[in-house]
Amino acid sequence: MSDYKLEPFKVAIGSPTNQERTYLAGDDGVFVGERKAILVHALPIYRQKDYPVYQARKQGPYVVTLYNSGIRISATAQKLVFPDRDGAVKFAETVGGLFNLFGIPMLSEDPREVLEAAKDKKEQVYEPLKAMAESMGAVFIVPQKE
Repeated sequence: MSDYKLEPFKVAIGSPTNQERTYLAGDDGVFVGERKAILVHALPIYRQKDYPVYQARKQGPYVVTLYNSGIRISATAQKLVFPDRDGAVKFAETVGGLFNLFGIPMLSEDPREVLEAAKDKKEQVYEPLKAMAESMGAVFIVPQKE
């Protein structure tokens, strides 16, 4: 097991332009990086009764989120999940360096700013991000269309 601390968290998710912000909360988050820029947490349980504060699952799968903007790190159209917390934490510790290298504003609170920067750097960032994630046990899920 890695050397990290589980902490309670509450992170804004969804569009900041919505009249009411929605949040994800949980007890088992792992903050990573400079000024707690990255959060590792279990996937949310989406139940309308929890609105506007959804709860995270008690167990995985785990995802990696830029804490200030609430943007979950993914691989374009694919969802990036980790079966275990250790792999997600290792990825979070590494991906911060990649994002810093390419100037992606991890500390920005505006998701639009982060998404624009990531879109501009997609060609350079995507392959290394995907390779790092796979080497740490990530699973890429393509959302099913009904």
